[in-house]
Amino acid sequence: MPTAPETELATLRTCYDTLATLLDREGARFFEKLPGSDWTPAQHAWHVAVANGMMFKGIRLLCEGRHPQARPEGAPNEIGRHVLATGRMPRGRARAPEAVRPPDTLDITALREALQRSHQGLEALAPLLSRLSAVVERAPHPFLGWLNATEWLQVARIHTMHHLHIIDELLGA
Repeated sequence: MPTAPETELATLRTCYDTLATLLDREGARFFEKLPGSDWTPAQHAWHVAVANGMMFKGIRLLCEGRHPQARPEGAPNEIGRHVLATGRMPRGRARAPEAVRPPDTLDITALREALQRSHQGLEALAPLLSRLSAVVERAPHPFLGWLNATEWLQVARIHTMHHLHIIDELLGA
């Protein structure tokens, strides 16, 4: 279910605002291990920030023609096609790669900084949105196959909403 890059950007902005609101509202509870997940809500938010930051950088590099793994051929794999078509990620099906696994202990300052850096990476994409659909090169996702810049932005939104849903469940929102 592809959507316009401008819509993806607007949705991601709203998601980042929601994460900030939840962090402010929940305080210490955001950092507690709650039934329903191996991660705290804060760890989910940190994972989103770091993984998205990497995705946003990859999108920018694809747009600039400087992504080190870019190639013109390739496509999303079966799971990638399903995620892009449905706009949903299956819960509990994949283990986060080491680089985006949250630390065991996390404080509010580190989380706010990670979210701020990631949000800045998102905003750096705003001037590139009109060029996304023209980018033909693809870069590999560890679980979803080869994605173009537009698909990467969709995946960032889907990924963020997936973890926001988990956070909402954990907090009973």
